[in-house]
Amino acid sequence: MEALIVSLVILLQTLLTTTPVAAQYNPSASIYQKCPADSTNYTSGSVFQSDLGNLLQSLARQTPSNGGFFNDSTNDNTVYGLAQCRGDLSRTECSDCLARSVTEIIARCPWRKQAVLRFDGCLTRYSDRRFFSTLSTDDSQILYNANNASDQKLLNRQLGRLLNGLATNASLDSSRFAKGEINYTTTDVGKLYGLVQCTKDLSEGDCVSCLRQSIGYLPGCCSGKIGAQVLSTSCYLRYESSPFYSALSPPPPPPGGASPINRNKSNSSKTVIFIVVATTVAVWKHWTAGTTQQLIDKALPEQFPSIEFHRCIHIGLLCVQGNPANRPTMSLVLLMLSSSSFSVPAPSPPGYFLSDESSESVALMRDLENPNGISRGRGKRGGGDTMKEAEKREGAIE
Repeated sequence: MEALIVSLVILLQTLLTTTPVAAQYNPSASIYQKCPADSTNYTSGSVFQSDLGNLLQSLARQTPSNGGFFNDSTNDNTVYGLAQCRGDLSRTECSDCLARSVTEIIARCPWRKQAVLRFDGCLTRYSDRRFFSTLSTDDSQILYNANNASDQKLLNRQLGRLLNGLATNASLDSSRFAKGEINYTTTDVGKLYGLVQCTKDLSEGDCVSCLRQSIGYLPGCCSGKIGAQVLSTSCYLRYESSPFYSALSPPPPPPGGASPINRNKSNSSKTVIFIVVATTVAVWKHWTAGTTQQLIDKALPEQFPSIEFHRCIHIGLLCVQGNPANRPTMSLVLLMLSSSSFSVPAPSPPGYFLSDESSESVALMRDLENPNGISRGRGKRGGGDTMKEAEKREGAIE
């Protein structure tokens, strides 16, 4: 039993460290928040609080796999929510940004039934009123670099060309996103880099209107400045004198030619796979039988937090779903572990769960355990035994 617990921990650690972490920059810097003064408050334990938690979890999970944008509402239309990532972010960066955003929006606008939180890489918004496809530009905020260009007139002229062109491009593109650069050759600035984005639910006309309004703020605040951002609920623009957005190039193809096979490493890999498969099968059977408490090491103290242990197993089973799209990202796993108010969806059988009556399953288990093809036990290689007989004979489950 102790070995089973260790194997489960190893399995969870392996699954949770496969997601790459963005290292070039941190897209989770908060730059805009809005907690409307006219918003009513919800109370602890209310239906709204429960629906809000479930909706925010759904936004964090669904947005990265839906092109960086997702809006939804609860079944009874108690809460409406929207999340969007900056168009140049990878799926991992998007997921990481939203995992933080959906927790901080509650902390920054406590008990409010309406809130908006924009980080450098993502936007999260919720309300008790339907707001989808509605332009909102009130309470715009401006950030700017205090440094001036040496030729301010040239910068303003080139910047106008850049941003107006990007605003048009973004409004015509279904992503409502555009980025680009323009030459500006002086001693202190070589190029200007710009990025604009509207929420994807806006129409073409509302998107270009929002961006043009934001561009119109720049002469009054930021004339000649080498960098600035204008932020509102519905759109966002930024320009700098150095690159700040991602290129998102596809990964290079693998080098040609097959690699030589290391037989010993292959056998070791199969042994590890067998351990993981057998462990997962055991855990799944305890889960469906409602006996996961039997997995707890009896050497642990009686006050061991069994509820937290059960939740960890629940999340671990989600990490081995057959469809990769149904597996939570590392950031979402951390969110589910850190917040008990977020409900965790019920897991399906693991991707490599083997049915009791499948002879092919028994053959596969034998191959994993005995990669050299040496028959052990009474059954013939290729099938005939049930899964329970194989487990009993090989000791896969105690």
